[in-house]
Amino acid sequence: AGGLLATAGITRLFYGYVETGPLLAAAVALFVLAGVRLVQDGRGVAAATFTFLLASAMHVTGLLLFPAWAWLLWHWSRDDSRRRRLALALLTLPILMYGAIWSVFGGSARAVGDLYAPYFGKFLTLLGPTDGKRAYTLLSPARWTEFLNEQFLLGPFALLALVGLWLALPRRERPAGPEVRFLLLLLAPFLLLSILFNRELGGARDWDLVANLAVPAILLVAVTLARAPAPDGGSQRERRDAAPGPSPGLVITLLSASLFHLIGFVLVDARPDRSLAHFLTLFESGAPVSPFARSYALEEVGRYELERGRTDEAIRHLEDAARVDPGNVKAVGTLGSLYNSRGDLARAMPHLEQAVRLRPDMALNHYNLGAARMSGGRSTDAARAFEEAIRLDPNLEPAWLGLANMALALKLTAIADSVAREGQARFPANADLMVVRAAVREQAGRFDEAIQILETARIAAPDNQTVLYNLGRLRNDQGNYQAAIGSLSRLTALAPDDAEAWNNLGVAQLQLLQFDAAGQAFVNAINANADLIPAHVNLAEALFRMGRREEALGTLQAFIDRRPGLAKEAGMDRMMENLRQRSLNDSAD
Repeated sequence: AGGLLATAGITRLFYGYVETGPLLAAAVALFVLAGVRLVQDGRGVAAATFTFLLASAMHVTGLLLFPAWAWLLWHWSRDDSRRRRLALALLTLPILMYGAIWSVFGGSARAVGDLYAPYFGKFLTLLGPTDGKRAYTLLSPARWTEFLNEQFLLGPFALLALVGLWLALPRRERPAGPEVRFLLLLLAPFLLLSILFNRELGGARDWDLVANLAVPAILLVAVTLARAPAPDGGSQRERRDAAPGPSPGLVITLLSASLFHLIGFVLVDARPDRSLAHFLTLFESGAPVSPFARSYALEEVGRYELERGRTDEAIRHLEDAARVDPGNVKAVGTLGSLYNSRGDLARAMPHLEQAVRLRPDMALNHYNLGAARMSGGRSTDAARAFEEAIRLDPNLEPAWLGLANMALALKLTAIADSVAREGQARFPANADLMVVRAAVREQAGRFDEAIQILETARIAAPDNQTVLYNLGRLRNDQGNYQAAIGSLSRLTALAPDDAEAWNNLGVAQLQLLQFDAAGQAFVNAINANADLIPAHVNLAEALFRMGRREEALGTLQAFIDRRPGLAKEAGMDRMMENLRQRSLNDSAD
């Protein structure tokens, strides 16, 4: 139990929150199982040793179980000199294991020192100020506040382990009695609340409150309850030497921690606004937590607001998170992406560049920076950012599309085609990469090949709007209007506000003399974008060819009156004069 508490608490010192993975948590759970068995009946020292080494091999924080493992070896070897010598020999195994790992990967004793000396020197200083780079010192109030807070996280989620063990035990071995029934009834609501609370199990959110190490902590309770019934017979010595029964202190302590943990958050979580206020109060400026912890909490609130669609509130909290800790790359990067999505490049670029400086090894940061540069028309700089993103993570799919599009924008068609081909080899169903390849062939005048590629893309992604638009546009250009109508009708059904799609659909219908349908398509285009000049011109043409000449001229005149500058730039007065002349010619005929 001491080993578990130390591991849960000290990983906070390293990371600010428990960042050990599920596999490590599972290894710790196995260690607890083996340890409990070793304490109960003196068997399983090999299992306890193996599971300790397994946890230690997965992550260096697994070594924090060393005192618990050493105590198990001491307990197992007491009053037995042969076992004591074996226990001392086993204590050398972690050193041998880490030495073997380092030698396999080409390490050396000096490399170990060079790696771990600054690591522990940075995170385990005893005293000093806390800042964005150093969340805690070992003796700071913020550190111990977080340590105590971590202990309240040891309960709810892993109650699932108790149910699993209970169901797995043969009926005759299940513990019975009023105490057990009482504890099970007490555990049941916590289990249900945990399932509802934890977003990984379908709940609303978890605020990072459920630690992985809760699994072995409650597994300890489960094993104690299920496998260690107190003896009810035999002599006094037999009862003393036998495996102890469930410890009421241990059970009540962990369940009380779970209760304390849940009441403050689950009950208040019933009303989101109250929950937010409660959560923010825990991390307000006067709270005894480090800037790192406060910034992390504000960033979580920002992400929550973003999920609710409250972008302005999300930006406000993310700005606060970045102000409290400028090194919070999640807050900084998310802010940059949000501003870029709003078209606010002046605010987006500093944040995205800062995210790259903070984490130059993160491919997503480079991709987001490239996307902003692309929005700003900086094609060359965007291409460099996309290249770096791909170098860091070749499986970052959007980066391939970004790089291919930038090469296309720079008229580097051969490079665009090569990048799109390589990306498509990794992501065969990516229709947007096929669009790039089709664009390369269109620029080369190979229209049939471009249409063939787009047809393949439509099979891969039937509702991809970029594919449908380009397929309809190209077919219109090639005079295959009936086929164009099929693609563009599907596109307008998917995107009824796409003015260009409606206009292109109307063009195809007009060429096939479907005047009523074409006129309605042009009206829909104008409703979607009242300044789309081709839609007004095409509507006038459709009306004119339907014999509604005054309406045709009125359509153009209305646009000229509403947007005289735009109409003059487009030469709409000449278009009106052309329509009048055609009307006169028709009358003369």
